Amino acid sequence: MTKLARFQHQLARGMDHIQKLESRFQRLAGLLVDIGIPYFTVQRISDALDSDLGTADHILVDAIDDAIHDPEALLSSLKPDVIGHPVLGQYQSALHMTLSMRRKVRAQTKVSKFWKRLAQEDDRYADIVTPSSSNISSVREPLTPARQHAVDSLIAR
Repeated sequence: MTKLARFQHQLARGMDHIQKLESRFQRLAGLLVDIGIPYFTVQRISDALDSDLGTADHILVDAIDDAIHDPEALLSSLKPDVIGHPVLGQYQSALHMTLSMRRKVRAQTKVSKFWKRLAQEDDRYADIVTPSSSNISSVREPLTPARQHAVDSLIAR
């Protein structure tokens, strides 16, 4: 196969791929129009995606919000509770809780790593076993006869 023939073959494959992508875009645009998003908005979303401005998601969310409030649109049948705007206080509370827990987990991880490293470096702690969390539930501690009797009586109830 000559170079020209190979390039023509690659060009034909590329053109087929472009046609498939255009067809997929037209089907997706049709679906968006069917659920109530205007075609010009779909074009704006496409242009925003092409320009990499990062506003396409905002345009789409705004268009969905507008379509929900349009009684003629298919999206208007969605319940407002599902799509409604969260209360700012709820959002801030959830965000604060998430960030606080991430901060605590990071701090605890640092403490755990410190003590683990200290135990590995010091020979005095070489005989101490620190099981993984998955093995902790399988650890069985022998009970004294009095405690075993108490456990048996609780089970008997």
